[in-house]
Amino acid sequence: MNLLVTCLLSCFYVDQFSNKYVIYHQEEERTEILDHFRSLSMEASALGSNNHSLETEIQDVRAQLRAANDRITDLEQLLESKDTLVNNYERQVCVVSFH
Repeated sequence: MNLLVTCLLSCFYVDQFSNKYVIYHQEEERTEILDHFRSLSMEASALGSNNHSLETEIQDVRAQLRAANDRITDLEQLLESKDTLVNNYERQVCVVSFH
């Protein structure tokens, strides 16, 4: 009987140790998963912030591009106007030179 009790107690202690061992490793795994989740959350936040910054920069660049295109159009119209004036002056010079 004493041997049976000793054996049962040994089995009980081994079982408790095994349970504690499993719980310990489950806690370690849980901690690793939580750390990984925190890391991913921080990375997602940083990427979201970076994405917002890039979207703002794109809007600014598009506005600058529109302004540059408008300026090009204005300069082309001015150049065309100046070409017309030069052509008119050249005709007037030709007319005055031949008379």
